[in-house]
Amino acid sequence: NKVLATASPELKKVLKKDDWNRYVIRAQGDHVVLIINDVTTVDYHEKDPKIARSGIIALQVHSGPALRIDFRNLRIRELKSGD
Repeated sequence: NKVLATASPELKKVLKKDDWNRYVIRAQGDHVVLIINDVTTVDYHEKDPKIARSGIIALQVHSGPALRIDFRNLRIRELKSGD
């Protein structure tokens, strides 16, 4: 129940509300970067050592009004040293 990172104000400029968006999530150790339509919206370092650095990957929609979410072309790639 806490906000870990706030999206960049530029998100409103590039978010396609009625079309597909390209969303890249890069998580490496404590470093998480979120990129939507080629704009970095979050660049975050987790400082709490109690937060797991590995585990299950899941897709989630936070609470709010009823809505429809579609996913396509999901790819998961293991990051190697130097990526």
